[in-house]
Amino acid sequence: MIEIGAGGGSIAYINHLGLLTVGPESASSTPGPACYRQGGEHPTVTDADLILGFLNADFF
Repeated sequence: MIEIGAGGGSIAYINHLGLLTVGPESASSTPGPACYRQGGEHPTVTDADLILGFLNADFF
């Protein structure tokens, strides 16, 4: 069994098979997820959580 964690900074992308893949690449803390507006350009788990409404942008 192989287990890989996907934290909030894990980058999501479409792989060569056309499937959504998360990680192992990370936006790390600098620049961080795109929604932090610190220069991150790649979509992360945190960005998806914000878009899906799991996070409140007013208290983010």
